[in-house]
Amino acid sequence: MANLTAPQQAIASRITAFNSPRMIRGQDPSFRSLAKDLGNMSRPDIVKIGVESIRTPGTDLDIEPSERLARLVCESDTLSKLKPGFTAWTWDQIGRNPEVSPIAFGKAISVFQERKADQILLNIDRVHRSWISMLESDNLMNEITALHDGVPKEVHGNAGNWLVWAALAKEGVQEPLTHQVHSFSRYLIGQLKSASTGLALFGNNYSNIPGIASQIKTLGRAVEKETRQILMSEASAEEKAYAKDVQASVHHAMDIAKAYMSYLPSEILVYSSRESDIQQNMPEAVDRLLEEEDPAASFLQILERAEKRRKCPSGEATVAKWHAFFSELTGRDDNAPDWLKASEKDPLVASYLTPK
Repeated sequence: MANLTAPQQAIASRITAFNSPRMIRGQDPSFRSLAKDLGNMSRPDIVKIGVESIRTPGTDLDIEPSERLARLVCESDTLSKLKPGFTAWTWDQIGRNPEVSPIAFGKAISVFQERKADQILLNIDRVHRSWISMLESDNLMNEITALHDGVPKEVHGNAGNWLVWAALAKEGVQEPLTHQVHSFSRYLIGQLKSASTGLALFGNNYSNIPGIASQIKTLGRAVEKETRQILMSEASAEEKAYAKDVQASVHHAMDIAKAYMSYLPSEILVYSSRESDIQQNMPEAVDRLLEEEDPAASFLQILERAEKRRKCPSGEATVAKWHAFFSELTGRDDNAPDWLKASEKDPLVASYLTPK
């Protein structure tokens, strides 16, 4: 069971009690009351409650849990009409939780379409486009493309079907490392291109980000297993050097995917910003940070991830975006939050607060 507070668990239990389409579609008064109570909660609370209600089907369930949650969101005027942007970021965070099925969760978008929740749909599409912008500018595609380019040319035409490999790799089937690297990189390049061109509302690709992150983790482990075996064997120095390079590259790709699953809305808004809209996005990015359950702790987590990202190739380019974010954060009413003032002596914090 998720680590929920008593009020959070109470709401989650009320949600799971609605276990049939009839109870929900009949607009039961208690369902409307539950929707109102959910709309009064914070984003972090709703994320935890949402994950718990989805991952705990209960007994005799006749409705998909993700669909039930979507109908509850539509029933709340606060979540569907007054704060659709807030709802879209909440929905994104729930969908990226490892305990939530990306496929089942993605299908729940049809509920918003059926209920004509246009403002939610538009804001979910905006979140999805932010992810697309990140994928286009991030190191993930470069890392995987470099892996693919490093495979010996003769392997590319003889490595078989990468889709079949991906299915077999999940079952533990091993192949020569060069074949595995070819299939791993070729498969993921296709997945990333699909995510970068698909639209949330019309391409049914909303679930791509958590899905891709999960695939990188699972398939990366298969490749890493082979590299470890080579490095511990009596293979030639050349084979071991190749295995070591592959291991480092796959590990980096897995680190990026892991970060994707952890990013807070503030980070997505910052990293996806282009020069033309960075100033427009910063106020919202700060608002999202201040909504966190513990803004001070979230702030430090953001900086730790930002510092790792800065050390990646072309990572320095992202630092300027954080300068814009912190300028907005510290400039509000000329009164920075107390926890930010207390952190300013930290060298890492100071490096991002110093304009450049």
